[in-house]
Amino acid sequence: MAHAKAALDNLQVAFTQYKQSKSLLDKALKTTSKNERNITNKAASLSTALSEINKWHTLWVSKAGVSDEELASEDQKYNTDWLEALWDENDDLQ
Repeated sequence: MAHAKAALDNLQVAFTQYKQSKSLLDKALKTTSKNERNITNKAASLSTALSEINKWHTLWVSKAGVSDEELASEDQKYNTDWLEALWDENDDLQ
């Protein structure tokens, strides 16, 4: 169970990093003088953060023994819909 807790903690950290990366990319896209290199770097950072979320989410699900039904439940904070929404959001920003 300690491994599941550690994976969940790392998932939460990865999600925080994702939100920070998204905020920085949003700001870079909204500036009047856009720097292509800066935007490219921030987009890459966002993709890396999403990869970390995927990794920790998969590890957490496997270590915690979360069932498919639990993962599909809206009661579950880090459910399938949540993860798919992040993928869609990242696709839109890219």
